[in-house]
Amino acid sequence: MPASRFWPWFLVLAAACAPSFGSGDKTDDGSVGDDPARDADGDGFAADVDCDDGTPDIAPGVEERPNGVDDDCDGVVDDGTVAFDDDGDGFTEQEGDCDDAAFEVSPGSDEVPNDRDDDCNDLVDDGTIRFDDDGDGWSEEDGDCDDTREGTRPGAAEAANDRTSPFIRTSGTVGSGSKRARS
Repeated sequence: MPASRFWPWFLVLAAACAPSFGSGDKTDDGSVGDDPARDADGDGFAADVDCDDGTPDIAPGVEERPNGVDDDCDGVVDDGTVAFDDDGDGFTEQEGDCDDAAFEVSPGSDEVPNDRDDDCNDLVDDGTIRFDDDGDGWSEEDGDCDDTREGTRPGAAEAANDRTSPFIRTSGTVGSGSKRARS
C-alpha cells in the first residue's frame, strides 16, 4: 500500500485510540470532561463536591453573593445576603424588609402598637394610639383627645371657641355671670 493511501487510515486509527474527555476533565483545548475526582476549574474542589466545576468563583465555602446563584454550593441561592428572605415573609432586605428576622415585619404589614416599625415605612407605631399624629408630643395613649390638632393636648390652654371644650363662651367672663351655651 502506497504511503499516500496509508495516512487516512492512520488518522482514523489514531482518532479511535485517543482518550475521550467528558464534562469534568479539563482537556488541552480548555473544554471540560466528566471525571468526578478532577477539579476542572482549579478552585480546589473536585466535580463531585463542586456544584459548578466550570467556574472557580463557585465552590463549597465561598462567600455567598446576592446574584441569583448558589455560590457556596449549599443548595440555597443567595442565603445570608440582602437578596434572601430570611424570615419567609415574602420580602427580602433588597425589597424593603426592614427586619428580615421577624416574619410579622415587612412592607405592607399592619402596624400595631409595639414600639417598632411593622410596615417598614420608617415610622414606629404610626396609625396606632401610640403615634403622635399631630406632632404636639402627645398621642392618644398619652391622653391627647384630638390627635389631629396640634393645639389640642393635655395641659394646653383652652380657647374661647375651642371645639374640644364642652362649653362655648358667648359673653362676659367666667365667674361674672357669663352665659355658656352647650356646643
